Amino acid sequence: MEKANLDVIRAAEARKHSQIETGDMRFYRNRVITSEMLGHHTSGDWQLLAAEIGAAHGERFDLGEPDDVDAEGNDVWELQKYFNERYWYRGRKEYAPSELSAVERANNDTITLARMHDLGYGVGPGAMYLFQATPLTDSLLRGTTLYELRLLRNEVYARHGRRFETLWLRDYFKNAPWYKPRRDFTIAELSENEKNNVKLIQAVEARRHEELSTKDMSERDVAGCGLNRGESAQHSCLRGSIDEAHTVRPNKPHPGRAAYSQQLRLPGGALRSDFCKAR
Repeated sequence: MEKANLDVIRAAEARKHSQIETGDMRFYRNRVITSEMLGHHTSGDWQLLAAEIGAAHGERFDLGEPDDVDAEGNDVWELQKYFNERYWYRGRKEYAPSELSAVERANNDTITLARMHDLGYGVGPGAMYLFQATPLTDSLLRGTTLYELRLLRNEVYARHGRRFETLWLRDYFKNAPWYKPRRDFTIAELSENEKNNVKLIQAVEARRHEELSTKDMSERDVAGCGLNRGESAQHSCLRGSIDEAHTVRPNKPHPGRAAYSQQLRLPGGALRSDFCKAR
């Protein structure tokens, strides 16, 4: 009864919001949203808005590399921790992206595009379907991190059903509602435009990797964390804001970002310049 009453209150609050806020997306499971309805958000809140679509069905976010370790030595997945603290959330091991309705998949695409425009990106992970027949350009890739570039490059293959051996890539794509892995995938399935887009992304990655040995690069350049001006990567990843339940909301990177950042580091923690660009 208490949870039902909370739902009534939260639904009423969501209707009064001038834009869709974190915590509102579960009230749009059967309603198409627009970019105008989404408004403006931080990088961390955009991630939460997208994650809420699957969370409403019980999607879990504790796969792959953990984000942190607590004082007792237990692995911590910040996104999973965030949803565990939501009264309405019920995680399910049997969740599958195919459970999302056509409306929810469309809303997920809308969030992807609205996030790109709001944060000033020319392209972002989840939007490569827009470039299946359209060439990418250097200017569109400006500002993307090495982590995002790798996701963009592999998304080209993923949209044709490629299976991934790298654990964090496998975990990332298997939760995409459009991803249908196939054993019979071949590179030959890619169009000439898609192959050229992959080559361009690889060329940009190569330039970024070359920069690792010629200038100081920050964690934001490598993996990104939704940094604010003048803020360190560590502080950004731990930074939170207050939601309607007066609990800390994490501003965390995509799953796998920590794993990718670790791949780019030498044992002492320094960024390496010899990481294979074609991975």
